[in-house]
Amino acid sequence: MNANSIGNWKTIVDKPANGDSLGRIDQYELIRELGGGGFGTVFLARDTESEVDVAVKGLPPFVKNNREEMENIRSNFRLVHDLHHPHIAAALVLHPAKSVSYASNDVGMKLRVSSGDTLLVMAYAPGVTLSQWRKQFPENRVPLDLAIEITRQIAEALDYAHERKVVHRDIKPANVMIETDADGKVTARVLDFGLAAEIRSSMGRVSREIHDTSGTRPYMAPEQWLGGKQGPATDQYALAVLFHELVTGEVPFASVFQTGDPVVMMNVVGREDPNLPSDLPKPVRLALAKALAKKTEERFATCGDFVKAFEGTVRVSRRGAEKRSGWGWKIAACIAFFGATAGGVWYWQDVKSKEEARIVADQKAEADRKAAEEARIALEKAQTEAAEKSRKAEESRLAAEKKAEAERKAETEKTEQAKLARDAEEAVRTKAAEQVAAQNRLEKERKEKEDAKRRAEQLRREDEQRAKKAEAARIAREIEERMAKEAAILQNNEKTKRKLYTTLAKVETSLEKYKAFEYFDDIQSLYDSLLTGYKATKNAVEANDFEAAAEMLKNLTVPQEKIDALLPVIKTYYNIKVSVDEARKAAVAAEASRYAKESFDDAERRYVNVKSSATKKDHVNALCYLEGLSDLYKAVKKEAESNPESIYQKGLVARQAGKQNEAFAFFKQAAEKRHAAALTALGLCHLKGQGANKNAVRAFSHFHEASKSNYARAQYFLAGCYAKAIGVKYDKESARVWMAIAKVNGNEAAGDFLAKAGWTVSPDEERAIREVIKDGDTDVSISGSLKSALQEIVVKK
Repeated sequence: MNANSIGNWKTIVDKPANGDSLGRIDQYELIRELGGGGFGTVFLARDTESEVDVAVKGLPPFVKNNREEMENIRSNFRLVHDLHHPHIAAALVLHPAKSVSYASNDVGMKLRVSSGDTLLVMAYAPGVTLSQWRKQFPENRVPLDLAIEITRQIAEALDYAHERKVVHRDIKPANVMIETDADGKVTARVLDFGLAAEIRSSMGRVSREIHDTSGTRPYMAPEQWLGGKQGPATDQYALAVLFHELVTGEVPFASVFQTGDPVVMMNVVGREDPNLPSDLPKPVRLALAKALAKKTEERFATCGDFVKAFEGTVRVSRRGAEKRSGWGWKIAACIAFFGATAGGVWYWQDVKSKEEARIVADQKAEADRKAAEEARIALEKAQTEAAEKSRKAEESRLAAEKKAEAERKAETEKTEQAKLARDAEEAVRTKAAEQVAAQNRLEKERKEKEDAKRRAEQLRREDEQRAKKAEAARIAREIEERMAKEAAILQNNEKTKRKLYTTLAKVETSLEKYKAFEYFDDIQSLYDSLLTGYKATKNAVEANDFEAAAEMLKNLTVPQEKIDALLPVIKTYYNIKVSVDEARKAAVAAEASRYAKESFDDAERRYVNVKSSATKKDHVNALCYLEGLSDLYKAVKKEAESNPESIYQKGLVARQAGKQNEAFAFFKQAAEKRHAAALTALGLCHLKGQGANKNAVRAFSHFHEASKSNYARAQYFLAGCYAKAIGVKYDKESARVWMAIAKVNGNEAAGDFLAKAGWTVSPDEERAIREVIKDGDTDVSISGSLKSALQEIVVKK
């Protein structure tokens, strides 16, 4: 697929492999880049409103930023927008861009359209450019019949546009698209009607060039080179150059255009005739020579006549066609001249006098004829003028009569219309009066009916209210009697409930007191039976089954008494256990600390022994193990809170809460004990200015110190410092080495950084890093920078 273009566009990239959009301008979704040239880049886009593929491009900055030239472009666009022909790729719209977004800056720089700019939208023409299509033939020479067919289609498009006062001014192979169907039939479509040349002219005017030389040099007619008036003959000249290129493989004066000198080009095109190939049929050579004539009036009347002349259906005069070549006719003329001179001297003297007399007579006769002709012409002119005056007088009279008749008719119609208007107005007033009277009668009848209906409704509501009052009085009496009975019952029930709830409250108090005895099975079983009985009794009371509730309460006395008898035995145990549990909960958070681990494990072993003895009802040993356990847990907690890991965690919590100064203080305190994560966090504080002044040198120092502890995150930031010259000079090799070490230590971001930067790390280097970190030795030959970086880690280890 190739580009619709303005200018000399070239084929660019295909659609992205992932199918992502390149951007969007209002309803136009950018699909892929089609082509590029001197005036920008053309993109294939999808109009999401009409679901149609179009070609879009921006305008050059010099033009779109000049109000006068933009108006010229719009005026020209209004002409070409109306061109609808099967061999023309239409220009659709000049779209003012509002919402613009690109997938990358590269796309935006190529399209050069921002919000407020003008987007040129064109019909998408499939196929390839003519300049590419002809490359399939040997030496780029297209067969004559096929070249004539393509030229014919282009000529039809040009003649159609010329009839509508539109001139292309830039016909060339790059501005013609060729589409080949399944049957091998080719279809040509002309691109950029008038737009490319107008944009080039606008750029010339903005840059203050002397002449409007719009067009592409090899295809420019002499009048274009001279900045003269351009018209249909200009397009015909370019079409002839294009045809010459198709059948011969090159444009006329090809060697001259290769010099690149515009002065030489202009002189040759304006003065010299091209050498036409002798292998072309004579009608084709004659037609081609006439279409390439220097003067516009010597070319064909239309581009279609140019193509018809190939077949001899249009006569081509010798003037302006081929040059006569060869010396044969010149030699014959010389021989005839000298023969006539030698043989006719004697005759000349004899007839000279007769010829002079004849000439005098002829001159006199011619003078008489001219005088008679002038007299006849003068008489005819006088007669014509008299007839014209008579005709005009008659037309004036008829016009006056016609005007008077029209005025009379208008006055009559005006009078009749006024009468009709008065009659219609009177009829409207009469009808309106009748309608008002009818409405008044209807309104009076409606009000009378509504009054009667309202009185009947009022009587009905009064009857209903009296009935409702009687019914309400009866219901109130019944409710009052029922409430009195229910109040007496409720009063008796309430007395019974209060008595039962008083007893249940005592049981509930005992349950609260007993439920903490988790290690004593005999108390637990008594507690469970007491709890079950309590729930059953409470349910019976709430169901007003007072007899059953009273009987159940009697059975709750025995488990209560048994539990109360056991309380003095374990009172001492539970007093100590409560304090131990509280201390243990506070110390559990320190379990992972290597500083408090040993003391904590010792305390946990004692705690297990306490639970085991209590479960076995060995209260003596349980109390023995409990002694001093609370103080041990408190010591473990205090020791754990002072280790660097805990301090670092406090810093993280403070930073999460936005307390940067407090977080910096915690990180600094933990870093003093060479805590790698705290050193890294401290470096980030200096790098970002969080809780401390920005200081790239200190940040680098902290990252370097933490990296010696083989901390992957610090090694990643240290590599970044070398790569971006943060606190240290730029050192690519050191950045690559430290980034490789961070990657081996499991930092995924380091691997992404290496891939993005294009830095390679060999398998031998990765193996060397792993072996040195693990054993401190390797047999792999590694670079000096890698040795130095690993040596710092090994020495620290």
